[in-house]
Amino acid sequence: MTYKFLSIILLYSSLIFAQPADKGFDIIHYKLNLDLYNCFIEPFPQSFKGFAEIKIKADNELNTIVLDASSHSIKIDSTSGDIQSFNHSGDKLNLTFRNSISPDDSIRFTVYYTHREVRD
Repeated sequence: MTYKFLSIILLYSSLIFAQPADKGFDIIHYKLNLDLYNCFIEPFPQSFKGFAEIKIKADNELNTIVLDASSHSIKIDSTSGDIQSFNHSGDKLNLTFRNSISPDDSIRFTVYYTHREVRD
C-alpha cells in the first residue's frame, strides 16, 4: 500500500513539473519534498504544501524556461535560487533567470507550491 501511494505521488509530481520536448534544456534531477501529514488526518484533505528542487542543463543559452505545471491542481507560491521572476498561468510555469545560462552549464533552483483542495 505504501509503495503504491508513493508511486502515485512520484508520478503525479513528475507530471506537475514536466519538461516540454526540445526546449533548449534537459532536466537532470528532481528532489521533491511533500508535506502530506494532514492528508492522513480527518477530514482527509487533498491539499498539501511541497517544493521541488530542480537541476537543469542548458543545451543553448537560456534566459527563461517554461515548464508544464497544472494551474488546476497547484498554485506556485515562490521560487528560490537564480530565478528573477516567475509567472504561472494556463498550465505553464515561466521562469526568468537573473543571469543567462550558457550552453552545457547547469543550474539548480527551487519551486515552492501548494496543492489545491481538488481531487486529481
